Amino acid sequence: MRPVYRPDCRAATPGSDAPVVEPGPLVTIESPPTFYEESAMSIDGGCYCKQIRYEITGDIGMKFQCFCRECQYLTGGSPLLTFAVPEGNFKVTSGEPKEFTRDDLENPVTRRFCPNCGTHITSIAMPGMVLVKTGTLDDRTQFDGPDMAIFTCDAAAYHQVPTDIPTFEKTPG
Repeated sequence: MRPVYRPDCRAATPGSDAPVVEPGPLVTIESPPTFYEESAMSIDGGCYCKQIRYEITGDIGMKFQCFCRECQYLTGGSPLLTFAVPEGNFKVTSGEPKEFTRDDLENPVTRRFCPNCGTHITSIAMPGMVLVKTGTLDDRTQFDGPDMAIFTCDAAAYHQVPTDIPTFEKTPG
């Protein structure tokens, strides 16, 4: 068993009257992370301007925090929180994401984003899987945190690499 801090708080936006909720209690995880979690519900999300909308049904795959340099470019310097779903479980329901793939890399990742507001929605980096960016979820409570941290070799000195989940210099395996 390993203790994991799971905050269920949100910070108030400056100038708003939203309450600040204090972090939740320390919880214990009794089993190691699994690759898939059963999800009987539908998960919806989309971009900032609402032009791109998607729906996820079925299994949710691994959940991770990525410290790779490419993800840092996309986030403005932070690691990226994402989770994997089988390609057949992810469907764009409105709009058409634009794609970008670098042509100077041996194994480039295809990144999909809103052509209007620029929100990074998904990446294609593993065959048959879609990597969904957690910030695009309508209900952020549907992501309860990463099960692992990857590409920690690219973490900057100011990043906080988790100590309560498995970490990998590159990827597992």
